[in-house]
Amino acid sequence: MRCGAADVRIVYRRRQDDMTALVSEIESAVMEGIELMTLQAPKAIEKDADGNCTALVVQPQMIGPYDKAGRPSPLDANKSAFAVPCDVVLIAVGQDIVSKPFEDFGMPANRGVFKAGLDTAVAEMPGVFVGGDCQTAPSTAIRAIAAGKVAARNIDAYLGYDHKLPCEAEAPAPGRITAPRPAGPISPNALPISASTTLSTSKTPSRWRRPCRRRAAACAVITLAAECWKEAVIDEEHYYGR
Repeated sequence: MRCGAADVRIVYRRRQDDMTALVSEIESAVMEGIELMTLQAPKAIEKDADGNCTALVVQPQMIGPYDKAGRPSPLDANKSAFAVPCDVVLIAVGQDIVSKPFEDFGMPANRGVFKAGLDTAVAEMPGVFVGGDCQTAPSTAIRAIAAGKVAARNIDAYLGYDHKLPCEAEAPAPGRITAPRPAGPISPNALPISASTTLSTSKTPSRWRRPCRRRAAACAVITLAAECWKEAVIDEEHYYGR
């Protein structure tokens, strides 16, 4: 979408709940206008006489038995395959953690993910620290960086050191907030009938009728808005927030 495509679709043979991507990543893709075609298994790519891609042939799927990873296996549904017109097909190769060589060495793991504590230390193997996707399964780079910092600090302590790293950043001294009090506007149409009636009575000075309406419509705090609606007449000091 960001490269200027008219429309983008993600074709996936399982359900959206079965996607191994982060929920935030899936939601971000949908918010950017990408369509999710779930329970559709790619079967072939059609091309024209010049070899250019013209369509992706997909086969509708249905939910089957659960696999070892706890996800339902997709099966071909009793529906005909169909072509999805497209100009470009990008193949997602997925991602994996190669843990078997480490497991053969004695590293404890569960379904390819190494077992370690919050301090990134492996209890069964003193002096071994792990972090990142190999410990948490696929996650964000921010979590991997955080795990690296934790591991570095604990490795330093394990080796008998206590190095101090300079922060090289100074926090500014706290000061008085001089910004005006935030007030979220509400729709004037949301005003109760009683407010409109009160604000338009003959008792309200004409020079304050419009400010009263604006004040009532701009009050984010319900109690203050209700006070404005009830009193109708407010003095100049109250209106200007002095």
